[in-house]
Amino acid sequence: MSPVKPVGGNAGKVALDEDSHTMTLDMGEANKKLRITSNGIQQLFGFPRGGRSAPRPLEDGYDNALMKLRWELDISRNKDIKTKDLRNKLKVLVKDPSKDDLALKVFFIIVFMKVVLPRSAPRVSREVAMFEGLVFEDMAKMDYCQLMVDELRRAVAKYQDGDTMGKAITGCAIGPVLMYLDCLIRGKTAEPDMRVPRICFMDPAKLSDLVDADWIKKGNADPNTWVFGKLPWKTHEEVVFPSV
Repeated sequence: MSPVKPVGGNAGKVALDEDSHTMTLDMGEANKKLRITSNGIQQLFGFPRGGRSAPRPLEDGYDNALMKLRWELDISRNKDIKTKDLRNKLKVLVKDPSKDDLALKVFFIIVFMKVVLPRSAPRVSREVAMFEGLVFEDMAKMDYCQLMVDELRRAVAKYQDGDTMGKAITGCAIGPVLMYLDCLIRGKTAEPDMRVPRICFMDPAKLSDLVDADWIKKGNADPNTWVFGKLPWKTHEEVVFPSV
């Protein structure tokens, strides 16, 4: 997630709100601050937001859980496991009813690597421990929305501290981007469609048109030269959503 400049000189700054476990993106104008919250993630994606904390990925991906996964999938310990390897294994696992639990485990590792906790590298590592001994029926009782926010906060903190080799913030960038576009939808449209999860009712073509209409300066291939902020918007705090 690159620090794109929507408007002004302060745009692109990210504040980690310690007390509320949220984060705020400064869009460069006094009334344009995008708060990334677990409630906002739930309204956007419809992920479970139960009362139990969801398992977290480990800091170090080289652990017993990863070694066990290699054994379960018959993958050499000397070979990195990529998401394409998981997809190929899943095609076989789903055909064997005795492998249902393993198939679910592999499926959710893929989902979390590509949607909830995406990274720049396709190598399977720190996510595997999240599914060791997990009862899948209990997942609906856990808060996966706060997990996504916490992982974004973690990535921002590492980036701000200079504790990363990358040039951008990793994590679910599509979440903040769609939240920003959703604010434009509600600011620009007199009677917007407010059904949730929001992502199910967002037309890709209309979102693309919104981006074009909100563009102030396209710049070049470097996202830091892009400037947005032409359209009016309305923050999530100004809207009462129906329940997910």
